[in-house]
Amino acid sequence: MKKLNGKIFSAVLLVLVLGACGPEQESSTAEPADEQAAEESKELNTIELPKARTAESGEAISYGFTADKSSGAMTSFLELALNDIHNFWAELMVQEGHDMPFVDYILTYDGETEATNCTAAGSTGPDDAFYCAEEDLIVFANELAMDLWESEAAPNGDPEAGADAANFAVVVALSHLYSHSLQGEWGWLPAEADQERLAAVKGTELNAECLTGVWAQSAYGSDMLEAGGVESTMETLSGVGQHDLAEDKNHGTPAERADAFMTGFESAMATSCDAYLGSGDASGQ
Repeated sequence: MKKLNGKIFSAVLLVLVLGACGPEQESSTAEPADEQAAEESKELNTIELPKARTAESGEAISYGFTADKSSGAMTSFLELALNDIHNFWAELMVQEGHDMPFVDYILTYDGETEATNCTAAGSTGPDDAFYCAEEDLIVFANELAMDLWESEAAPNGDPEAGADAANFAVVVALSHLYSHSLQGEWGWLPAEADQERLAAVKGTELNAECLTGVWAQSAYGSDMLEAGGVESTMETLSGVGQHDLAEDKNHGTPAERADAFMTGFESAMATSCDAYLGSGDASGQ
């Protein structure tokens, strides 16, 4: 298990360049009424992401990351992406007077399991990707990430599947999980199993999708989200969610999740996502 905090691990150079932040950001101000004011901000310590060399005259350079069915390569990609996501939100939260965010994470290799209190089996599996509020832990199975990359895993069991967005589909899923850890930082997710939720499941899911859109705006134009990447992501999100909303703990329809993502992406403001926590619907904004 590794911990992601203000002093982040060194990343392996993967000929992948991540973009700088986009428009000026504002962190979410949606906190439970009984929360006290945030403590003094802590010193920010982020990593310098690798820079790509400039192509010589007549030379073509590919900066894309190619999955090679290597657990080590995929894990390195996930760690680099997680660093970019964390650095974006850490800077934003410190600027707004929040504590430096931190979260544990497990990126399991193929065939590897880790103990956790957040699964019925008591351990992780090859298809797991979730945030455990009780342990403040992100779990993302290497095997699942590879399957998502190669479109071998459908977003859910619904017949209407989304299109392949390759590497960004994996990163969007990772960013969504990190957004849940932010909700934990802000007090919206219960830290104990017997604690009452302050927002409905659907609200926290759509809020996380919206926050993912905010981060995606910062990555726009980079090799991680090239031109057309938003469209591919939207097609992928069209297969994520529940078409049958009879279940109590629904995560929103594909259209609702896609709309939430675009709300965050187009506004580039975390505060645009606050309304989902209150009602599960930001259409009134």
